Amino acid sequence: MTKTQFFRKYRFEAARRLTEMKINHPSSRLHGHSFVLTAGIHSEEQDESVVFVELDEKIHPLLSSLDYQYLNETIPLENPTNSNILKWVNEQARLEGAIELTLQDTIKKNVTMTAGEKFEFSQQFILHSAHFLPHVPEGHKCGRLHGHNFKIIFKWEGNPATELQEYEHLFEQFQPLYDRLHRRLLNEIEGLENPTSENLSSWLWEKLKTAIPSLTSVTVYETDSVGSLYSGKLWDCFKEFAMDSAILGEYGPMGHTYVVRLYIQGTLDATLGWTRDFGEIKDTFKPHYKELDHHPLHQVNGLNSTHLPALADWIYEKVVPQIPELYLIQIYDTEDSGIWHMRKREE
Repeated sequence: MTKTQFFRKYRFEAARRLTEMKINHPSSRLHGHSFVLTAGIHSEEQDESVVFVELDEKIHPLLSSLDYQYLNETIPLENPTNSNILKWVNEQARLEGAIELTLQDTIKKNVTMTAGEKFEFSQQFILHSAHFLPHVPEGHKCGRLHGHNFKIIFKWEGNPATELQEYEHLFEQFQPLYDRLHRRLLNEIEGLENPTSENLSSWLWEKLKTAIPSLTSVTVYETDSVGSLYSGKLWDCFKEFAMDSAILGEYGPMGHTYVVRLYIQGTLDATLGWTRDFGEIKDTFKPHYKELDHHPLHQVNGLNSTHLPALADWIYEKVVPQIPELYLIQIYDTEDSGIWHMRKREE
């Protein structure tokens, strides 16, 4: 059984002032952003273009009215916070089946609204830190001292009425931990003697959950293509791939650089401290990746359609026999459009 969520991104430039802020707070002054709105919708449709056209018809006119405008005057909002803008878009668009709207005002911060006007806030930080994994097999590259620009993303259930104050609270709580982690050797920090991305995500969760009880997840990216998410019980580990493939379009052959991200979920190996080695996921997918990369997808054996849900199903069938923990595949055919294809695993 699979569920498919289609995503489409929309961009607009706008200025605003946020009211009810502390005197001299930067957000209370006139400023602007390159906003990115992501609309997500569940559908059983197998042709993603049908869903994206439906979204475009409802979202484009709304955001065109906001583009290069002063939001305090353009829409009837006294305080155009990200949460309030999302409420306005949701009310105006009336998207049937829409379950998720996300607004990003900077590359490091966004707000998501789901059904029933539930809100989740997100904030990103970067750590320039070193580590090595002490328990990997001899000769494994991660056993050598090396470093990363670790990307840390915190998400928590938020209240739109206190949106900006909640971001300030997160910064206050995380700052002491940031000072301990940034430009440091993680292995020397108590509790991080085996600093896999999984262990770092759960270490941060345990340090912050009491102060931020609404915390929903901590994600640690080691690179742009690999990372782990912890939400209190299980870990989600993901590996991303880019492949250059051709398809048949309306006017003949065309193509995309597809971005495919494979998610597995589970508990940690008590010794190694990970769900699976990222390299193992890469090696498992490699022969199937070679069937797709720099090939016309309409000629791939067993791929009945080049639409994104069918491509995700093909990947599931190839990978699950070797990695049964695989439960989610994300595929983007452009920077601004893609799907999350979730399959319920056999218990």
